[in-house]
Amino acid sequence: LAFARVGDLLRSELPVDEKQARALLKALGAEDGKEVDRGIRLYKDARDSPPGWKLPPGYADQVRDIAPLHLLDRQGELDELHAWCTAGHEAYTWWQAESRAGKSALMAWLVLNPPPGTWVISFFVTATRNIQADSTAYTASLLDQLAAIAGDTVPPQLTPRQGDQLRRQMLEKAAARAAKAGRRLVLVIDGLDEDCGSLPGSGLDSIAACLPMRPPPGLRVIVSGRPDPPVPADVDPDHPLRRCRIRPLNVSPYATHVTELAQREIDEVLATDKDRHGGLAYHVL
Repeated sequence: LAFARVGDLLRSELPVDEKQARALLKALGAEDGKEVDRGIRLYKDARDSPPGWKLPPGYADQVRDIAPLHLLDRQGELDELHAWCTAGHEAYTWWQAESRAGKSALMAWLVLNPPPGTWVISFFVTATRNIQADSTAYTASLLDQLAAIAGDTVPPQLTPRQGDQLRRQMLEKAAARAAKAGRRLVLVIDGLDEDCGSLPGSGLDSIAACLPMRPPPGLRVIVSGRPDPPVPADVDPDHPLRRCRIRPLNVSPYATHVTELAQREIDEVLATDKDRHGGLAYHVL
């Protein structure tokens, strides 16, 4: 296939058949049979997926802001996650590491590049953003994603109780639709330790307590976060999160750059006038 024809092929959503897909992969630089075979698996998965299912555009943009441009030296972890999503029998797994280890980068990459044969929905808990740090935000985000799978619409102005009930119903419906399509539904929750709703006095259920105690058939749940704090007190004693397998994650050397930037920011605050901005930053430090 001449390179000049690649643009013509890319004007359509997918190659018309496997032969054309192989030609396109080779034209784009796939050099060995393993790369081509993986590309064909992804092509078949995209071709066979029911139309209409994709992450809501606004939410997909949020995940792209979290994901790195290139995920470096994590192929082993990605392979393990892919195998667990597609062939595992456990409903829950909990990936743990200390701060700045690269957890969110790994999970965001998984969400944007889901394993073949899966539909991945997610929520990234961010304590620095109040609108993204409790069970209310978790339910709202999940409802939008589940509606895209189930083909439903989310009613406006739901009460917390109504939102909780609807999330449970739509999660079961989405898992059933995924199973009918020969897929597994995977739920990724990143940053569980940053859940502000789990703090005393919040008046909210923790996100952990909102995770399904009896996951519908075909659903897999991946949780990531720091080892501390422990599972929130409002999580049922029999919840699978309390006994699921803990997978320690090694610190990525590429995540240390973020720590260096944070240290530079602290140094900048300490080196400037204490009274700037009312001295707030200085007093916080």
